[in-house]
Amino acid sequence: MDSGNEITGTPEKALLQGQSGMATRIEDMQREINALQVHVMKPQRWYKDAAVIVAAASFAFSAATTLFSYRQSQRQAIHETRVELRGLIEKLSTIPRIRVELINKYSNGSQDQAVMVETLGQEMFLLASQAADLIERLPINEVSTTEYLAVAGALFETGKSLHKAADILSRAESVATDPIERNVALRNNARYLIRSGQSEEGRLKYQQAIDLVENLALNGPSMPVYKAYTNAETLLYEVEDELFTGDCTAAAKTFAEARKRLEFSPNHIDVRYRDYLNGRTIELQSNLTTCNGSPPSIGVPPHPPIGTAVIPNRTPLLGINPMQGQEPDVSSK
Repeated sequence: MDSGNEITGTPEKALLQGQSGMATRIEDMQREINALQVHVMKPQRWYKDAAVIVAAASFAFSAATTLFSYRQSQRQAIHETRVELRGLIEKLSTIPRIRVELINKYSNGSQDQAVMVETLGQEMFLLASQAADLIERLPINEVSTTEYLAVAGALFETGKSLHKAADILSRAESVATDPIERNVALRNNARYLIRSGQSEEGRLKYQQAIDLVENLALNGPSMPVYKAYTNAETLLYEVEDELFTGDCTAAAKTFAEARKRLEFSPNHIDVRYRDYLNGRTIELQSNLTTCNGSPPSIGVPPHPPIGTAVIPNRTPLLGINPMQGQEPDVSSK
């Protein structure tokens, strides 16, 4: 009996001991789980978390690299567009010379001359249109006033895409910081406005060009003469535009104002510049006498650009400095 009780008692005791040990392990596991829950639930500062710091640093580096690459590609695209634009403008600048050579070569007014001149006009329009498209792709300050004026002038000369030319002229005026360039931009804007039927707006632009010169801080005894002659030239352009539109009364009034400015003594004035203005004055006076309210034939295209015709050894318009490198013209007093 005793031996039987030992046999049967041993498994029961082992079972009880096993249950007790399992309960202890379960309690230990529960405490560990509770501790983990407390650790997870406990708020932590992100900058003390190494994983968060590494992820943030990786993101910042990636973003900076992407931004740098984008800016580099953007600068490269701008550079390439500017190079292409300069090439087109250089080609445009050669067309007037080629035209003169052709006219001189075929001076008899032959059909060959007409065909060649027409072909040059088509080439000018193509180049100017391509240049205008490039300008639209560039930031406004990435193109100089001179480049804007060159493209706008070519479009005006072809008489096509005038809305594009007007927009380019507005850009030229807005970016001009040099008074000479701004004066040329204002004159061209004025010419477009008057010849497109916006006479009052055009006259306002011409007046702004005159005021700009009047307010230049120039010193020296010859500067009043320089200002007078420069603004007289501006007024002569305005007369030309008013004659083109058939506004004889306005043209006569503007012409009289230009003549007053030309009454200055020509001392210190380059004789070539003086003769240039005198020649224009005579031509316009002749056109005034025959003005009958309709646009006269004054030998200019519908929208001639201002600042593209160059007197020998001179730069366009205000760049034609009548005092530069010249001795006083005492003999003409």
